[in-house]
Amino acid sequence: MTLLLLALNLLDLEKLALANNPNFQQAEAQVKIAEGQRKQAGLYPNPTIGFNSEHNSPNPSTRWGSNGGLLGQRIVTGGKLGVERALADREVDEARARRDLARLELSGHLRHLYYQALGEQKLVDVREQLAKTATETADIFRQLMNTGLADEPDVLTADVESQRAAVRLTQARQAQTRTWQQLAGLVQQTLPPQPLEGDFLALPDVERAKAWARIETENPEFNLPGIALRRADLQLAQARKARIPDVQARGGVRYNRELSEITRGSVGPEGIFDISVELPIFNRQQGNIAAAKAMQSRAALEPARVRRSLESRFADAWREYDQARTAALRYRQDMLPATQKALTLYRANYKAMSGSYPAVLQTQRSYFLLQEEYMESLQMAWRAVADLESLLATYNP
Repeated sequence: MTLLLLALNLLDLEKLALANNPNFQQAEAQVKIAEGQRKQAGLYPNPTIGFNSEHNSPNPSTRWGSNGGLLGQRIVTGGKLGVERALADREVDEARARRDLARLELSGHLRHLYYQALGEQKLVDVREQLAKTATETADIFRQLMNTGLADEPDVLTADVESQRAAVRLTQARQAQTRTWQQLAGLVQQTLPPQPLEGDFLALPDVERAKAWARIETENPEFNLPGIALRRADLQLAQARKARIPDVQARGGVRYNRELSEITRGSVGPEGIFDISVELPIFNRQQGNIAAAKAMQSRAALEPARVRRSLESRFADAWREYDQARTAALRYRQDMLPATQKALTLYRANYKAMSGSYPAVLQTQRSYFLLQEEYMESLQMAWRAVADLESLLATYNP
């Protein structure tokens, strides 16, 4: 069965959150930034154009000097541009993985609140019924006291139980309102408390091995170390290729006004060309290469660290889920039915004048407490379900 028991409502809230949450929107913007930078990376350097003037004199009586135009180009060698493009690709991959991770974190937070609101909705229903029953019990004790079948301490105790149930009902309603306010803040919308569809009592049956297998293949955190390692390899290659000097070439045409000994006139048009390279004598990228090697070593350790972190988080969520689900099943299958049966028998005995009402009251109090504990176990289990879901974009056990 799917964990997304409340798919329609939950998906609607997720759409609102993804459209309005600033943290996720920033992650989306970072992807666009990386994609724009990828367009820029690896572009060939622009040529240069200029004016050349030599041996010119301010004295108009002289005819020395030459003027002309030139064109220059830096010729990139060693495959440097290809490495820059590959590095830009890795930046895009990382931005997309972090955007997916931001979506998971947002979805996990939303599901926590969603399941909490669903549980509080159920808890309000339960406490309303308990408060009604406690009030009826207090009224019965007053009637019994009027007929001499109950004492004043019994009435006072029943009144206290009724007031206590009313207080806990108020607390449940306040908690429900607070959760809805948190949901509204997360999706950046006005969300007054309203009924949620879904069966809070029907916990999903999660298979541990299958859940972890899906996390290994789908969680974007597993992709980030691989991206970092490939980027570190490229940075080392980039540092090494930087030792290969680029070629600077420049050429042009100019008019030389110097006198020619052959023609006795101006030399006239002539071509110019020069080429140069930097000699890697002092700067051979020693520091950058050493730093790139260290980053490569650090990146090689990242997959193991991420795996341990996710395994720990998964183990914590699974332990809470397993314990809470086991407890909830015990309450639902054993303790609650037994206590309810005892309460029914005590009430029947009392009506038949073969039992005491204090026994009914004590059993009823136990039933109330078990209902509260059952709801708490379900809440813990659903929180763990949300933690497991936060490790996956979509989860189907």
